Amino acid sequence: MTESAPVTLIPRHKFPDSKVGSVGQITPLTEARVVDLTTTEDLGPHQPGELLFRGPQVMLGYLNNETATRQTLDEDGWLHTGDVGYYDEEGYFYIVDRTKELIKVKGNQVS
Repeated sequence: MTESAPVTLIPRHKFPDSKVGSVGQITPLTEARVVDLTTTEDLGPHQPGELLFRGPQVMLGYLNNETATRQTLDEDGWLHTGDVGYYDEEGYFYIVDRTKELIKVKGNQVS
């Protein structure tokens, strides 16, 4: 996700076998939330919801596109990724779905 370059999640050097399928833990200085897709209330471990990130690596907005910026960043600076995932008790994150059926291929949005 280019909106949060360079990284927000990173696997550990020695990845435990019990964490297969995880995309890793959040990087230093990064905050993460998992929120209910309808209410945006914070969810606990093993409860899938939208992944939100905030940190110094998160973009300030899209150049000359205030509408897209408002749709992606909330007023508190949380980046709404469109990824559905959860975290476990040790802070490992897992992605299980997308809220949007768009991906970027060679710079183009494809559904």
